[in-house]
Amino acid sequence: MFSEWTATTAASTHSDSVLEHPVGGAAGIVDALVHAVQRNASVVRTSAPVDKILVEGAGDARRAVGVRLKSGEKVMAKEGVISNVSSLDFPSLFSDEAREPTAAKSADTPMCPSFMHLHLAIELTPAVRAKIPYALEANYVSVEDWSRGIASPDNVVLVSVPTVLEPGRAPDGFAVVHAYTPATEPYAAWAGLRPGTAAYDAKKAERSAVLWRAVARIFGQDVRDLAHVKLVGTPRTHERFLNRKFGSYGPMVDAAQSPLTLPLPQSTTAIHGVWSVGDSAFPGIGVPATAASAWLAANAFGDVREHAAILKNIGL
Repeated sequence: MFSEWTATTAASTHSDSVLEHPVGGAAGIVDALVHAVQRNASVVRTSAPVDKILVEGAGDARRAVGVRLKSGEKVMAKEGVISNVSSLDFPSLFSDEAREPTAAKSADTPMCPSFMHLHLAIELTPAVRAKIPYALEANYVSVEDWSRGIASPDNVVLVSVPTVLEPGRAPDGFAVVHAYTPATEPYAAWAGLRPGTAAYDAKKAERSAVLWRAVARIFGQDVRDLAHVKLVGTPRTHERFLNRKFGSYGPMVDAAQSPLTLPLPQSTTAIHGVWSVGDSAFPGIGVPATAASAWLAANAFGDVREHAAILKNIGL
């Protein structure tokens, strides 16, 4: 998989595989989704964290009727509530008497580690370009020791240079670089550190070293002093900005397992009108899987004939 992926670029002749990149990156996808929501007379609200899912009825007749925000405001639902919070946080969305029974089970599933990230803006001066050993590619995989495996900490780094595909995403003469570890950074080492302290900054420098080494291999030089923008993300960054407990990637499940035996709940739950989507619902972690879980939930709201008409309209 890695060899096919890294051989695929906008002008690659080394592989028949195709890796599609959204124009505008991840933000382009978000903008398109927001536009689709707003176009259908709906609203996207941010900075509005949910405190509880409101449930009425008892036993098998329980039904979600809306949510209560942490501000105290109630937002009522016409058909139901779709939640994409992690399995670690899902149980807390219900009062004790309305607790969703499958939530406790999914919360017991071991969780993946977190990430280290490095975001850079590097000026490609003639002197810098002269040391780059090969023409820049859009994607790289840097492996320190293949014998250690991809799940070993400080071993595998994924690097993207999106300006290879979209030069306009940065000022002329600059390259944007994103390097990250593939969910191999343990949270425990960060749990007692407070962002902004000397101890936290020292840990960032220590744990980001493998990222800097990976970027140096690509550019043929240490780029620390060449970067105009240097941002280091940690498990604490993931925890805060993605609102994910422990900054985890998601439930740790064996991809070799049969889909029918994965310890993940389906999109539907025991409470009518509550759907669970995201990496903590079937089929699990990763962008394709989390998107599929959302499709399953969305299809539950729509008529089959309407769904077929939409597929026909987009050429599927």
